[in-house]
Amino acid sequence: MKFIDEIDLKNKRIVLRCDFNIPIENGMIQNDARLVKSLKTIQYLLNQECSLVLMSHLGRIKTQEDISNNSLKVVAHRLSELLNKEITFFENPMCSSVLEKSKSLQSGEIIFLENTRFFDYPEILENGNDLQLAEFFASLGDVFVVDAFASMHRIHASTAGISNYLPTYYGLLVKEEINNLNPLVTDIKHPFTVFMGASKIDDKIIYMKGLLKNCDYLLLGGGVANTFLFLLGKDIGNSIHTSSKETLEELKKILNTYQKKIVLPVDFMVTDHQII
Repeated sequence: MKFIDEIDLKNKRIVLRCDFNIPIENGMIQNDARLVKSLKTIQYLLNQECSLVLMSHLGRIKTQEDISNNSLKVVAHRLSELLNKEITFFENPMCSSVLEKSKSLQSGEIIFLENTRFFDYPEILENGNDLQLAEFFASLGDVFVVDAFASMHRIHASTAGISNYLPTYYGLLVKEEINNLNPLVTDIKHPFTVFMGASKIDDKIIYMKGLLKNCDYLLLGGGVANTFLFLLGKDIGNSIHTSSKETLEELKKILNTYQKKIVLPVDFMVTDHQII
């Protein structure tokens, strides 16, 4: 991995993938911590006299209603306030005016594209890593910079696909996160206990296996724990869990191998709404 402070990016047009997946209720941002953390990379690139094309996802887009409720426009406005700088927001990221504007960007100028996951309805293009979409995103800049640490593991058009077409580097937030995690990988101090939650378990198995090799205990919660409880025959009602036979078989093997390390909730109940 190469980071942006290790190369010369002077005057480059940067396609910057951020993680602005922040809580918004009734059109109001509830927590802008992720925006604030992104400023370090953005400001560094601006100091290098770069121009920026910002992109991010927000929420999950499966219906037309999801599109109505997950616009990044309010995020672009808040980022503009934090930077004290004008930002041009494009509600239609794949129109000719976006391409024209990106080609004429001057040093220090910023454009912000609407939610990348809007391309997941009605067709699943972003999450499906559609390479035509990725190629279009790539056409907006000279260099691709990934600073969305929480989304780096996803093989999506805006996280992985663009790398097929542009030289790719990583931002300062990613560098910071990796530096913080290194002691948990290269210099582990025992006892070493890990908490793991989240709603989906299918894309967590690879991380779970890696952690179980090194940790003393893995404490599970959320949908991840629900699936294990379901596997053990516990009544979880309609609580979120995976129904993938392949995943369940894999989890059986993990449970058999690491049963002394895996710690599951024991005091839970299913409500009248049939969820834990």
